[in-house]
Amino acid sequence: MRARVAVLAAPHRIDIREVALPVVGSGDGLLEVEVNGLCGSDLEFFEGGLPGYPLPMALGHEPVGRVAALGAEAAEAWGVEVGDRVVVNSAIRCGTCAQCQVGGNCRFRSYGAVSADDPPGLWGGLATHMYLAPGSTLMKLAANVPTEVAAFHNPLANGFEWVGQAGRVRAGEKVAVLGAGPRGLACCLVARIMGAAEVIWVGLPRDEQRLALSGQLGIDTTVTITSGEPAQLRAAIGYPVDVVVDTTPRSVSAVAQAIEALAPGGRLVLAGIKGHDQRLELAPDVISMRRLSLIGPLSKSETSLRAAVEAINAGSVDLAKVPTRAFPLEQVAEGIAQLGKPAVDGPIHLRVEP
Repeated sequence: MRARVAVLAAPHRIDIREVALPVVGSGDGLLEVEVNGLCGSDLEFFEGGLPGYPLPMALGHEPVGRVAALGAEAAEAWGVEVGDRVVVNSAIRCGTCAQCQVGGNCRFRSYGAVSADDPPGLWGGLATHMYLAPGSTLMKLAANVPTEVAAFHNPLANGFEWVGQAGRVRAGEKVAVLGAGPRGLACCLVARIMGAAEVIWVGLPRDEQRLALSGQLGIDTTVTITSGEPAQLRAAIGYPVDVVVDTTPRSVSAVAQAIEALAPGGRLVLAGIKGHDQRLELAPDVISMRRLSLIGPLSKSETSLRAAVEAINAGSVDLAKVPTRAFPLEQVAEGIAQLGKPAVDGPIHLRVEP
């Protein structure tokens, strides 16, 4: 039997390779992939916007599937058995670096960002099968979780990282989330889980249909921003907020608006990637005199991913109402390209079911 894997051969070119299934040893395993979510970094890889990664590269860093083969040492280390349904953390731990020691994201290797020429070639979740290397972290997923809900685990993990770990949202606080993409929505849902007194979802006019879902998803208020004027967000909300989570890409004006919207002692989580060419002028006295905190978070950690999987298993959040679309493996390029199109009436989340 052979596996099929989506390989980024060059910018804007994805090939579907056939690869022999590896022989599993004592410390590794093999995953039969059920679904893999798509995210903005896949689009940046596809467009050549993240230099320094190896090409050709096996894509897919949000895999869910069933354990198809497993060595004895791996079974003990990971706490799983053949046939278990699992979420696989994208980070592959070396076990010795400083990040591994504190539970952070190891920089050794990551699924979805390894050369497809590196044996056994199955290093991404955009495939029928994915190699499970020593140092992997697997988390059991309940059998009754729908595939489309399971695929949302990574955005939800981002939400737990950005709202919980970075934003330190406490019960009774007011939280504004900028950005109507999957991670913006996930941050709203996590803020609700953590007991925020009010959750405000902020988008652009083109996000109207997405923001209209707020009532179904337990989000209190929505705000539409029509310009980059710094005071507009504060004026639209009508009162200061305790935490702003900015998930917007390349929007420097959103940062200035977030600072204006914060109450004294507020926290701004800068989660949206703005690009190395973007610059922002800030008056340091504004930050110090108002006792503001600006935090740049991780994408996710093992802790936040585990929190997301536990929430999905427990049914703590109703993800079945999130509009989503599935693509087959042969249409990976189409699915990734869809990430870069304005979301007027399209799904919030995209996934690949090989």
